[in-house]
Amino acid sequence: STKLSHTQTTLLLYNIQKYISTSKLMGIKMVWNSGGAHALVLSGYSADGKVTLVDPAANAGIERYSYSSLVAGTTIQSGSGRYTKTWTLD
Repeated sequence: STKLSHTQTTLLLYNIQKYISTSKLMGIKMVWNSGGAHALVLSGYSADGKVTLVDPAANAGIERYSYSSLVAGTTIQSGSGRYTKTWTLD
């Protein structure tokens, strides 16, 4: 059976890469600078420290972002904020 798990914090890039390499789904929570939050799917990574995000917001899509900028705070297609939480399906 499939189990949804979450962490109260971000995961290290190494752990994200390890998890995605097993072809499992992973989601993240972005907390917006203006208030509120948004869920995104992490679907890949690259050797240069970027992760591929699938953004379900209208007129958004699939883009690559620096892991460190997501943790520190950055602007993605649907808003500005930072990565604060992780969900995995096991």
